[in-house]
Amino acid sequence: MQNPETLSTFEFFRKFPDEEAARKFLENRRWGGQPVCGHCGSVSVTECKDHKPMAY
Repeated sequence: MQNPETLSTFEFFRKFPDEEAARKFLENRRWGGQPVCGHCGSVSVTECKDHKPMAY
């Protein structure tokens, strides 16, 4: 039986066909639809649309 947290390569690419799908999944997993500032805990956050998402 496969661990529910484990994905094969095929399953991974089917679930996350592009970077946007992966980003949305991770954001939802992290914040459950309500982003929170990791520094101060504020829920009054805005999305920056002038740069690439998840830029390091």
